Amino acid sequence: MTIGLPSTDQERQANSIASASALPLSPSQGTELPLSISKLFIQLKSVMSDSQTFHLLLKSSPDELQFVVDWLQCLLLHPSMSENMWSQALKVLIRLSTQSSLYPKTFDLQGGEPTGRSLVDEAPSCYADIEHGFIARRAVCLKVLQKSRKGKPGWKSFIREIVIQGQLKHNNIHPFFGVQHLDDGKFCLISPWAEKGCLVKYLRTHPDANRLLLLRDVVSGLEYIHTKSIIHGDLKPTNILVTLSGRACLADFGLGTVAGILGVELSRYPMLETTGYNGPNSFRFDAPELLLNETTSTAVHRTTASDMYSAGCMFYEVLTEKPPLYEAETPSSLIVQVHGGARPTKPTGADLSRCISKGMTEAVWVNMEACWDRDVEKRPTATEMLSLPFFTTLEDRRPPDPPINPPKRLEVDCSDGSACQQRVKILLDSVLATW
Repeated sequence: MTIGLPSTDQERQANSIASASALPLSPSQGTELPLSISKLFIQLKSVMSDSQTFHLLLKSSPDELQFVVDWLQCLLLHPSMSENMWSQALKVLIRLSTQSSLYPKTFDLQGGEPTGRSLVDEAPSCYADIEHGFIARRAVCLKVLQKSRKGKPGWKSFIREIVIQGQLKHNNIHPFFGVQHLDDGKFCLISPWAEKGCLVKYLRTHPDANRLLLLRDVVSGLEYIHTKSIIHGDLKPTNILVTLSGRACLADFGLGTVAGILGVELSRYPMLETTGYNGPNSFRFDAPELLLNETTSTAVHRTTASDMYSAGCMFYEVLTEKPPLYEAETPSSLIVQVHGGARPTKPTGADLSRCISKGMTEAVWVNMEACWDRDVEKRPTATEMLSLPFFTTLEDRRPPDPPINPPKRLEVDCSDGSACQQRVKILLDSVLATW
């Protein structure tokens, strides 16, 4: 069944909404896709770009909304998607998912829940518990949403993490297996258990590890997500996990977003949503434009540039073994120092010699300072950083990581595209007709 184009009246309605939209609706951006799919996607964006029609869409039945969410996920897998179109589709999916509390069902895992579950006391987050368990004798990590937090900011972070990390596949991104519903009514995110722990723990047990090689892993992961217009938003050593072969991988995308996403702003109190082990210390890795926003009513968005500031702070902790701006003992004193233009302090004397032995040459320090520039336009990109000699000359002799055989996910049939499009179109036409 082929999807018909919207009627003239419907096109006028959609174009009227689109004219006030923050999302670009140029049909030329979807010319690589079949025209019917491009038209339908533009219609969905137009509905979501107006608060009234978006509200009407959200009042649809959960089954209808779930179908739209699943259609968007299938769209992201379309072989003809351009990078720009893919980014737009992900933005729309994140917004619809976080507002409806629905995620693509293809991320649900088949089979029973993990066995041998045990709480990991050393790694609680602010809105989820971290547990160790097993699926078919495979050690896994369970990030279990606290039931009392449903509907709170942490719930949206949970959904956002599912949608974003479900799209990623890279050697320096920690794998995401999927979502598991538990017998106690809770549900959790499942990923491989990182035997070597986070970067902080790994460096304690492997003090002679090549730290620049690990940092190159981090920047490589950043380059991958930034080329997809994805922002991590909570980059710090405790959110970096290390594989069996000693490779660093980005994890925890609970504050992740897509550049320019409509309707997603920085939390007024990001430390309440941030995850990892060190709670308020996450402030130390936030860019000045994010920290200073805490004292104003201006909405500020996380960006690839704010990720790069955090990367510079991570360099500092990994190479000096001290947290950035360690002189500030509280978040409030840290904000005061940052407001006054403070940057992480360069070591001197014996401390500097020790840091140099760990890889912090003058060239590395200069690049770290560039990451901390108050002018976000002057901060290096991940691609620019990877091209620097202190990275390009590194020799990597680490063996490949063993293959990961993930648990089976629920199969969502994307083959009958015409039927899917027809159902989504009927719903959108109904919303526009009501409006």
